[in-house]
Amino acid sequence: MESLPPELISRVVDYIIYRDAGRHPRISLAPYATLDRRWQAIIERQTFSDICINTTKRLEEFQRLVSTTHRRASIRIIALRVELESYDEKARARFETDEERQRNNKIFTTTISTLFRTLSGWSDIAGIHLSIRAQSPSDYLALKSKGEIKQRLREAKSRVNDLLSQRYERSYLEFSRTTTDSECPPVFAIASLSIQGLAKERLIEPASSVLIASKLPRLNCVGLCMKDDCKRDEQLRQRLRNGKVDSIKMLHTMVN
Repeated sequence: MESLPPELISRVVDYIIYRDAGRHPRISLAPYATLDRRWQAIIERQTFSDICINTTKRLEEFQRLVSTTHRRASIRIIALRVELESYDEKARARFETDEERQRNNKIFTTTISTLFRTLSGWSDIAGIHLSIRAQSPSDYLALKSKGEIKQRLREAKSRVNDLLSQRYERSYLEFSRTTTDSECPPVFAIASLSIQGLAKERLIEPASSVLIASKLPRLNCVGLCMKDDCKRDEQLRQRLRNGKVDSIKMLHTMVN
């Protein structure tokens, strides 16, 4: 095994990854990383190139695993899905309360700030793409089981037992304006950013998307999917639009 050149090890790893793609379950590469240090280095370039963080536990694991520089250098994509708080069956039948929105805003701000503090020291690494979205494990759109989806749809027919995604249709996640640079420092390693604040994810306030982008001085590509046309609440709609304009002006001032 020690006589195998790195090029051949890379070919073997590629074969393991792409063998009969689509017809077999994805094979874990982790056991192969224990063969020796050369295998570990090559496999980690694969496993650390695309990182998905979708729970608080995963974020803690990420902080621990990227403590070494060579692992950081392998990262090309970080997909952050902020895990909002769960809610019970009774809560499905009513709209989100102000208290629930505030708690989710705190989770949203804290999670992103924690990630940015981890990445802030990576000044020698650049070119990472970061995507941000948010979802509660209790959300209708988060369901994976066909049985659960059918059950929720049956409960929603009466429009009493389950509001489905209408429960949070007027809830826009906000990144705290009072967050300091020490709590959420600038990150120079991120070159590309996308924020999904509509469609199958939770809505994110347009101004907050711009504020998050302002924390990334080396951005050269930005995709912000924002929604500000809440037609059922004209005051909310106007606030969202005004906030977006003000934030874009602030970002323009910072850049220039």
